[in-house]
Amino acid sequence: MTIDRSPEDVLGQLTADLGGSLGTVLTGLGIRCGLWEALAGAGPLSAAEVARRAGIVEPYAREWLRAQAAGGYLDYHPATDRFTLPEPVAVAPRRVGGGRPQGGGRGRGRAPGRLRGRGRRRAAGWRYDLITFVDSLHDLGDPVGALTRARGALAPGGAVLLVEPPGADGVTGNLTPVGRMFYAVSTLVCTPNALSQGSSALGTLAGPARLTETARAAGFGTVRPVETDAPMNLMLELRD
Repeated sequence: MTIDRSPEDVLGQLTADLGGSLGTVLTGLGIRCGLWEALAGAGPLSAAEVARRAGIVEPYAREWLRAQAAGGYLDYHPATDRFTLPEPVAVAPRRVGGGRPQGGGRGRGRAPGRLRGRGRRRAAGWRYDLITFVDSLHDLGDPVGALTRARGALAPGGAVLLVEPPGADGVTGNLTPVGRMFYAVSTLVCTPNALSQGSSALGTLAGPARLTETARAAGFGTVRPVETDAPMNLMLELRD
C-alpha cells in the first residue's frame, strides 16, 4: 500500500518521533532530579519554585517544565506562568549541578552552529560586513556580550544575521510537537552548555521578543525580522 504524504508531513512525523524519544529521556531525568516529586500535590508552581523544591538551578527546571507541558504531561497556566502536575502522572528524585559543556567537556563555549564573518581588511584590523550566528546564540553563557563584540567588529553599514529556532514569545505558542522537541534539546544540551559558560541561559526557544531585547542590550538600534521559507528557523537582521 502506498501512503500519500508530502515532505512537510514526513518532517512533522520525524519531529514528533524525535520529541517523543527525547521526552522519554526527560521523564527519567525528572525522576532522578526530583522534579516530579517537587510537583506532586503542590498545586500550580513556577519554575523558580520547582527548582527550589528539587534543589536544582532554575533554567534547568524552566526548560524541563516547558518540555513536559508541550508533551501533555503538565498543565500550563499562562496567566501566572505556573505548572501543575495532574493526578495520573507519576513521580520520583535526583540532584543536578551547575552546567555541562557540549561534547562531554571538550572545549568551553562550543556551539552546534557557527559564528562566521564576511569582511574586509581595514587599517584598524578586520572589519566585517556580515557576521552570522547560526543556531548558536542560545548556547552562550553571555549572549549580550557575544553580540556586543560582534557589533564592535562590524564595518560601517554592516549587519549581524541571527538565526535561531522558531520559538513563539509565549510558552503557550510553543506547546506543540516542534516545541516539545526544542524544549527537550534545550534541557539536555543547550541550557547546560550556556550555564557552563556563565549565568545566562536564553533557552533554545527564546522567541523574537527576548532575542530583540538581547540585541538592544548589546547596542543594536535596528532589529528586523527576515522572511524565510525555512519552517525551522527564525531570522533577525541586527544593525546600528
